[in-house]
Amino acid sequence: MEIPVGVDVICGTEVCGRSKYLVINPVNDQVTHLVVAEKAFPHAQHLVPLDTVQSSTATSTRLRCSASELAGMDAFIPSDYLDPVDLEAITPYSESVLLWPYGIHGNPQELADAAHVPSGEV
Repeated sequence: MEIPVGVDVICGTEVCGRSKYLVINPVNDQVTHLVVAEKAFPHAQHLVPLDTVQSSTATSTRLRCSASELAGMDAFIPSDYLDPVDLEAITPYSESVLLWPYGIHGNPQELADAAHVPSGEV
């Protein structure tokens, strides 16, 4: 099934939000979730498991849940990771940096310094 991004999302008989992103498992390149922003302000974004998607067209995606069930799903909080381009550059920060299989985590200023990213650009 093709799932478009940026289209209306329908819960039951009402438009309950808009699709924003697809979440992909980096190990097997499979789509795992659809991110839906609620229609109502403040447009909270939720992770919708792929098996909740009932059907999809080029203009809309229909879910197997109500708008209130959508509001109860896990929040989507985007994160950006810096790739460890030069592992030697972050060695002085080894106490505060954790390398994960799919990214890097640590003190943002130290990571920015290590990656030579200008302040305020991370």
